[in-house]
Amino acid sequence: METVGSEPLIGWRLWRALGDTLVSWIAEENWAPGENAAECLAQHRTPCEAPPGAGCRCGYWATFGPERCLHLVRPRIGERALGFYGRPVLGLVAGWGEVTIHGREGFRAGRAAPVLLFNDVVAPRGLRPLRGWHRRRGATLEGLRRRYGVPVVSLRAALQQGVLAELGAGETGIAEAAQMLGPQPREYPPALKGGQPSPPTTG
Repeated sequence: METVGSEPLIGWRLWRALGDTLVSWIAEENWAPGENAAECLAQHRTPCEAPPGAGCRCGYWATFGPERCLHLVRPRIGERALGFYGRPVLGLVAGWGEVTIHGREGFRAGRAAPVLLFNDVVAPRGLRPLRGWHRRRGATLEGLRRRYGVPVVSLRAALQQGVLAELGAGETGIAEAAQMLGPQPREYPPALKGGQPSPPTTG
C-alpha cells in the first residue's frame, strides 16, 4: 500500500440507486451531492481517527478500471439487482485528501465525490446498452443527474468522445473500457434490420 497526497484521483465505483440517491454497494451509506467525508465503521475496535486508516478497510473505495470494479461485486449483482434493493449504477468518482493506493487494484480516499454516471445496464455478465424499454431506469438516472449535478452518458459515448481521458480515468481504465465494449456495432438501414431488403422504387 502507498499513501499519496491530496491530488484528486479518478476511479471506478458501483453504487445502487434508491430513488434519486446513490447508496454504497456494500455499506448502508447514502452519498450526498458533492463532497463526502469518510468515517471508519469498525465495530470491534477503536475506529480510525482519519480514514483511510492503515491496516483497515475504511475510506471510499474505487478501482482503476471498470472490469475490476464489476469483478469485485459480480457475485452480488444478481442477488442485489432487485428493485427494492436498488438498481446498480456504474460511475466515476474523484477521491482526495488522504488517499491509500492498493497496488493495481485501486485506492481508498478520505473524501470523495461522484463525477460521472453511466446509463448502461449493469448485469452479472457485464454491461448492456440502455434501451427504450428501460423506462424506470431512465427515470432513475434522470433523478440522479438532477440531484448530483453530474453527466449521465453511456460508457461507449464517454470513451469515443474522450470524456474518460478528459476526467483523468487513466490508461488502465480506458483500456479496460474499450476491451469490455468491443468494436462499434454496425448500423444497418431500418429496412435491413429485420433481414428484408427495401422494396425497389419505380418511376
